[in-house]
Amino acid sequence: MQRLFGLLRRIWDDIDEQAAAERERLSGRDSRAAQILVLCAVVLTLLYFFGAPQDCQAAFGAALSKSARLSRYKDFISHSYWCFLRMLMMTVVPLCHLRWLGERPSDFGLSLGTTAPTADKPPASADAPPRITLRTYLLSLLLILPVLLLASFTPAFGRTYPLYLLAGRSLFELVLWEIEYASMFFALEFFFRGYLLFGLRRAFGSQALFIAMVPYCMWHFTKPWTEALGSIVAGIVLGTLALASRSIWGGVLVHVAVAWTMDFSVLLQKHALPGASKLFPP
Repeated sequence: MQRLFGLLRRIWDDIDEQAAAERERLSGRDSRAAQILVLCAVVLTLLYFFGAPQDCQAAFGAALSKSARLSRYKDFISHSYWCFLRMLMMTVVPLCHLRWLGERPSDFGLSLGTTAPTADKPPASADAPPRITLRTYLLSLLLILPVLLLASFTPAFGRTYPLYLLAGRSLFELVLWEIEYASMFFALEFFFRGYLLFGLRRAFGSQALFIAMVPYCMWHFTKPWTEALGSIVAGIVLGTLALASRSIWGGVLVHVAVAWTMDFSVLLQKHALPGASKLFPP
């Protein structure tokens, strides 16, 4: 544990040095962090009050019920609305703001990421933080998978997942739902560990990790309490890896793998995985 904390401290110190150097090069007042924090608060508020599946049901449920075919998929359409609105508000809106600021999206975690030495950056010394690669994320995933599988057997997680409770009704719905669900995790990673975290890094250095972790934890308040507590650790660790690698893609991979594992584990326990005969529901 001491070794792990020492490793994190080396990465955080490196982040602080880079942020301080960037602030030194700036001339005039930098309002980027303040703008990003305000916009994040607006986005999260709008999603909380208007972005739930029941909000779609309230707005369009009556119209969907009039169609015999669409009424069958009313819940699925409501959850698709939930995913779409998150993609819109947590990716398109921040990207528009970055464009208005004149920033490059690749500087906010959307690059493939590298910490390898370059022509203007000499090879790392022995005290420098290690290079973050896909192997780092895969190792992290292997470490949490046993805990995840054990959690899937608890009643709290069994009642919560899959979030679209009818996902096992047909193979068609299961595949389509899991694709939509995965796309939502890209939006989640970009919003919290791309736009918000990278946007605060210059102003706050490594402290940005702990600022971004708070709304990320609150995002999990509707989930089981153990998952909400776990999101504190996940927010700090995945945020550290994102800043160190300059990329969110490893976090997207881990998040999708965790979500799919939980869904399929719960469905297996409920004997609710659809067979091939359910590919085309009536």
